[in-house]
Amino acid sequence: IDSTGKVKMEAVSDSESMRRRNYQRGNVINFLDGDSLSQASYGYGQTTLVSDKSRVFKGGSWNDRAYWLSPGTRRYMEEDQAASTVGFRCAMDRMGSPEGNKRKTGNFFKTKKQKR
Repeated sequence: IDSTGKVKMEAVSDSESMRRRNYQRGNVINFLDGDSLSQASYGYGQTTLVSDKSRVFKGGSWNDRAYWLSPGTRRYMEEDQAASTVGFRCAMDRMGSPEGNKRKTGNFFKTKKQKR
């Protein structure tokens, strides 16, 4: 933000925006001008939707409908793509304390002994 409170413009190169879904080119001067080169299309025979690069992500984000919060729903995205609404969360492989069974969980601090 500059001294007048406006957001500063920053140029985005094509290599930085290559795997983004919200835009693909930094120079959008001819966006939707009607020619066939400005349309995004699927290249039949050149790419495939089934590959070793596609990954499943489950769950929903702050920007999704409640449908995606169901554990049975899944979506696919290529492993080298990025999206602002896809993240990760840490999960444990067992329930209970990390040290093992019959141990208390949580933080334990030493208590001062009471003077008599």
